[in-house]
Amino acid sequence: MGPTGPTGTAGALGPAGASGATGLQGLAGQSVVGSSEPIGVNCGQGGVRYDSVSGTQYVCNGVPGVAGQSVVGSSEPIGVNCAQGGVRYDSTSGTDYVCNGAPGVAGVQGLPGATGPAGPTGQPGPTGPIGDFSGSFVGDAGIEGNFFVAGDLFVAKSLYAPGTVAQVVIGTSTTTASANVTAFTEVHPSYRIAITPKFAGSKFLVEYSFPINAALAANTVFDMQLVRDPGGAETVIGAGPVNGFRNRTTYVSRPNNGFDANDQQNVYLVAPDTGLAAGTPYTYGLKYRREPGGSGICYFNYSFGDSAAYGFSGMMVMKVTEIAQ
Repeated sequence: MGPTGPTGTAGALGPAGASGATGLQGLAGQSVVGSSEPIGVNCGQGGVRYDSVSGTQYVCNGVPGVAGQSVVGSSEPIGVNCAQGGVRYDSTSGTDYVCNGAPGVAGVQGLPGATGPAGPTGQPGPTGPIGDFSGSFVGDAGIEGNFFVAGDLFVAKSLYAPGTVAQVVIGTSTTTASANVTAFTEVHPSYRIAITPKFAGSKFLVEYSFPINAALAANTVFDMQLVRDPGGAETVIGAGPVNGFRNRTTYVSRPNNGFDANDQQNVYLVAPDTGLAAGTPYTYGLKYRREPGGSGICYFNYSFGDSAAYGFSGMMVMKVTEIAQ
């Protein structure tokens, strides 16, 4: 027999075959019911129970893991535990440290930034000591010697020397009032004047001038007081010291005629005062009394009698002068 010849070319694809017969129906499925399984012989840690027609199966929980530990973290300063400081963690099993790393190498210095805007102007500094104006000046109380000014002298505030009048306050009142009291009593609040001292250590001169009609019984003595802070911590000024039972008065007199409804007297009261604090306001007022054994009424700024021939209506002028020391 001779050798096998080469494989020939594949023939054309034949037609599709007929469909096969339908397969047999599969077995019916089973209904499965799951329920919680308590800890017991089936599941030592509990789990889930699955029931079906083919039996019961269990899916049990695993054994609990080891209890965790509470860890408290705190800052750890630089020291033997952390050369650069760090964090310390404490738990029941011990202490652990998480330390900061060593400082890195300093970087290259950056270029200078742009110049910022100019800041606000600062507060003026304290006034420097007074220098010599001419010649040599000595003394703790101020400058002694001659003071020569070649040009104009400008003073920003006030220039005072001892004995100079620092200020004058003048008040007036046309309020009429009357008094019939045997103990010193303020005549009227309108007869007050106030001043606020400019300097500590100043002296003050308080002056009152006004007309009265002393319609009192003959020889009835009456007194007046100037007081600082009437109605408050009153201080009598311009009066003598305590001297037995004598009244401390700024003014004392008695009527010219007994019970004269037009008898006029011009009263002038003047009193010094000291010890006032600079910047604190003070008020002065007028008090009056007559002797208990007499009788009658004293009228201020007017006469009790309304007479065109003898009656009068006047004004009270009050003045306080501050004298620098």
